[in-house]
Amino acid sequence: MKNLTLAISVLALSVSTLFGQEYDQISAFGDYQRDLALVQKDRLYGFIDINGNEIVEPKYDEISAFGNYQKDIALVQKDGLYGFIDINGNEIVEPKYDEISAFGNYQKDLALVQKDGLYGFIDINGNEIVEPKYDEISAFGNYQKDLALVQKDGLYGFIDINGNEIVEPKYDEISAFGNYQRGLALVQKDGLYGFIDINGNEIVEPKYDEISAFGDYQRGLALVQKDGLYGFIDINGNEIIEPKHNEIPNEK
Repeated sequence: MKNLTLAISVLALSVSTLFGQEYDQISAFGDYQRDLALVQKDRLYGFIDINGNEIVEPKYDEISAFGNYQKDIALVQKDGLYGFIDINGNEIVEPKYDEISAFGNYQKDLALVQKDGLYGFIDINGNEIVEPKYDEISAFGNYQKDLALVQKDGLYGFIDINGNEIVEPKYDEISAFGNYQRGLALVQKDGLYGFIDINGNEIVEPKYDEISAFGDYQRGLALVQKDGLYGFIDINGNEIIEPKHNEIPNEK
């Protein structure tokens, strides 16, 4: 038994100094990435290749397996913040985010990031497509293809997949496009309703107390109510019948 214990100790020592470096632990090659082994030194982690080259210096508190978030990329954590490295050891994303989601959860080739309680997006090259400045971001396509609803200071707007702010966050509520009319979304501001199009243009200024769906009362028209009076607007936002009727008027 004494000889066996000695042999194990010698083996552990030889592994830790196998590549001319002393590591506290070395994982099996392939556990995290083919031809790479996770190493630990002073409770920090890095990677070596099969030739003993230190591909990633042991400086991270945690490292995930490559591919968990994106092919050939591994999530790393340092001082409680997250980033990404590639299989060559390059720091694609500096560890500076409080949270990072997997790529594709919200949009193909984009990952949601959180910093100081605010959200944005990075691409697979580490570029910050959307600066973390929103309180909430929905998945792209929930309201309209290639658009994501964003919320800032309790108000809502839209961004596109390139990070452009198509609709400034200034509305109290925004419906999905198409609920009332194809290509239009109902918006509410200060308790009043209007419409925006998919390019963010305000087709109907929020000034009505109520708006029905187009076609509910008359084809191509929506009933509007203002100060208890009724009228009709068309899909271009024109007031076909001014809201001045106590009862729902007949379109002539």
